[in-house]
Amino acid sequence: MTKHHLTGLSSNEFDEFLICGQVIQHPVSMDVYLGIGRAKVQDASALFVQMPFYASSVNNIVPRKWAKVSLTDLAQDIENYFDERLVISFIESTDQKYIGDVQGIIEHIRIDSDLEKLVAVTTAKYGHNNIHPLSRLKDLIQLNGYLYGLWSPEGGILGMSPEPLVTKREKNWQTRSLAGTISKSVENYAEILLSDDKERLEHQLVISDLNNKLNQMNIKTEISPTNLFEFGDIAHLCTEINFNAPEAELETIMLKLSPSAALGAYPAHRLSELKKLNYYQDAKENRIFGGSLGFKNLNDSCALVMIRNIMWDRDFYYIHSGSGIVASSDPSKELQEVQHKREVIERCFH
Repeated sequence: MTKHHLTGLSSNEFDEFLICGQVIQHPVSMDVYLGIGRAKVQDASALFVQMPFYASSVNNIVPRKWAKVSLTDLAQDIENYFDERLVISFIESTDQKYIGDVQGIIEHIRIDSDLEKLVAVTTAKYGHNNIHPLSRLKDLIQLNGYLYGLWSPEGGILGMSPEPLVTKREKNWQTRSLAGTISKSVENYAEILLSDDKERLEHQLVISDLNNKLNQMNIKTEISPTNLFEFGDIAHLCTEINFNAPEAELETIMLKLSPSAALGAYPAHRLSELKKLNYYQDAKENRIFGGSLGFKNLNDSCALVMIRNIMWDRDFYYIHSGSGIVASSDPSKELQEVQHKREVIERCFH
């Protein structure tokens, strides 16, 4: 079968993109920015900005070449290119360690008047048939998120995030509180989620966290009404926060906002509590899940929170999923939530 490559890229450039590439979708458009390889000289008109979860600085990734394509065209070109699709097979999970983390967090919050929320995470490990995960792009984009990823021969990450950390068009910036989750299989799920005290509290803590951080930068915010954001077969509470910061740089905003209480802790100064959990032992300070990936050029800036993804190294694939824990959390329901989030991604690769 003749291989097709992306419009605007040569066959060699497309092959290089599959070996070492970056991709991100701007949240207010169908535009997708692609990075091909890595430039030897760190001076470019466009760059990707990657920030691990515990980062105090960002990593600038300057591609050797970059291009802008539509999500529809990218998906079709990828579909035409691959004869086979990635298939993953479950090996094991850390769900039992996750339950222990959840129980410990609940006990801690109930006796610590300052701490209101921590996010616990579990991981599942998979075997695979050694096909690039981009081969499943058409399945991923059905989830109603925003495409992102970066990879090299050592491994990578690819996902569809429902959560823009920040988006800029001209002088207008926007961030998003996304917390509170329910399965769409539940009858009257929208009404139930919007009236659930536990989920509303978790969501409000994220709004407060983002708003407080921006206020600390003397930035005034405008908070929109809370609605639902549907992602695959789950739904989240969603609140947009708009602000004007004409002189701000993308990297500055990323470092200030991430990780929000949707992925970390409330109040924010209690983030170090996450380092006491079982999950911290997996990657420690190098944790990528829940970090962010951004892109900037002369016209656009955006960054996405790196959740709802699949990650890989030379040997295995991994799916991480988390949930916000507050004093009223039920460990069994929290486990169902993280497993459901995992299954949403898992189904894209079966």
